[in-house]
Amino acid sequence: IRFILDNRNYIAKQVQSLQGNILLATLFVVIITMLALGIRSSLIVGSGIPISILVSLFILYIAGYDYNFMVIFGILVALGMLIDGSLVVVEFADRKMVEGLNKQDAYVYAAKRMFWPIVASSATTLAVFIPLYFWPGISGQFMRVLPLTIFIVLLVALFYSLLFVPVIGSVFGIASSSSKENFSSLGSEKDFNLNIVYGKDTTVADIISISKQYPVMSEKKLVIVKEAQDLVKKDIDGNSFDDLISYINSPLNSTILVLNFKHKSLDKRKAIYKAILKNGLVFESKKLYENQAQDWIISYLQSFDFTIDKKSSFLITELLGTDINKIANELDKLIVLKSKVKTINSDDVEKFIGISKEFNVFELRKAIGEKNLFKCMKIIDYFSKNPKSNPIVVIVSLIFDFFVKLFIYHSLSDKSDRSVASALKVNPYFVKDYSSSAKNYSMKSISSKISILREFDLKSKGLGATNITNSDLLKELIFKLLH
Repeated sequence: IRFILDNRNYIAKQVQSLQGNILLATLFVVIITMLALGIRSSLIVGSGIPISILVSLFILYIAGYDYNFMVIFGILVALGMLIDGSLVVVEFADRKMVEGLNKQDAYVYAAKRMFWPIVASSATTLAVFIPLYFWPGISGQFMRVLPLTIFIVLLVALFYSLLFVPVIGSVFGIASSSSKENFSSLGSEKDFNLNIVYGKDTTVADIISISKQYPVMSEKKLVIVKEAQDLVKKDIDGNSFDDLISYINSPLNSTILVLNFKHKSLDKRKAIYKAILKNGLVFESKKLYENQAQDWIISYLQSFDFTIDKKSSFLITELLGTDINKIANELDKLIVLKSKVKTINSDDVEKFIGISKEFNVFELRKAIGEKNLFKCMKIIDYFSKNPKSNPIVVIVSLIFDFFVKLFIYHSLSDKSDRSVASALKVNPYFVKDYSSSAKNYSMKSISSKISILREFDLKSKGLGATNITNSDLLKELIFKLLH
């Protein structure tokens, strides 16, 4: 028997050439992945290539297929696609680690979040090659191995990306530097999933349209409508705030819609209010009392690991009142300026916010309570030099408030710190000032002081006082209060 045609050497060279192409393609894939994700992440992704190929060859061997030209060609075709799932999981986990999740939670969350997108992507790819498996005739039997190989390789790669990548990543994963740079350049998910609009500049139709949009690379989308009270009036399309009820009754679960009413509340008798209660939450932010504002300052700073003493928090409320927006802005400034020390005292309040720790209304009230005329005159002299920062109308009203609280203190039967603080609506830290001042002023004398303050309140507003400076008016007031 003789061989007329022997192509063994040619076929062996073709197989070797394809094998070389597979190795070269694998090398290129790993290098590109390494440049995109970093060394450690690329190793997690790249490990899927030899694992998927070896497992696929083993399955084909068990199924009775030989290692031939079409098997190698199928592996080469599937090579670029088999790491897609792993790449998506690793990249998503990297992003979550940059945002603060630990590596175990990040990879588990990435596998769960990307499960269906990866399955759908693999299924659509396999759908293209399925018809080749049913190719009829001799050529069909020859070509059938190609789609079968691609199917098995991609199926093994799918299991690797969803089962093995989270396990390997939980042990060896680390956020790549490129992910950190990309995250910092993009800002965060809020760039895509945060919409802030104003009631007077938008319409109900626009709000519903934005709220029905799905989030980008996130579970939730946040839509905030500021000054929503302006939506009550009908827009040019005839829609009013009440027309939001259709969306509120069947909201998109991935959207958080916040309707913010400024200096106004939603009418509780309306159907839309009941719909919001049923499908969401109604939160009313009431104005804080002075003692509550001081506690809020302390808790707000504690959330940033800062500490502040009671006197300093009182000084801030003396200057800024109980407006949380103003207070928060000043506190944020202090947090930046005192980032290394993380302790705020009265010197910091005086230096960075602008209220004097020695010459302020708080110290003036304390001096009046002590009947310290010399200290009172020093403070008034400071006020006269800074009239814009210390308007007389505000000073008189705060002194009036001090004597009213002193009057209430005398009327209390229970003079424990907690009871007094609750009745006067002040921080327990300042109860001792009222108890010491009560020794200098009887209830009868306080009544006369309140009458004097009413008189000077009118004078400070220009009634019954002509050609008298605010400084002289304050000096006269203090003299009458202390004598």
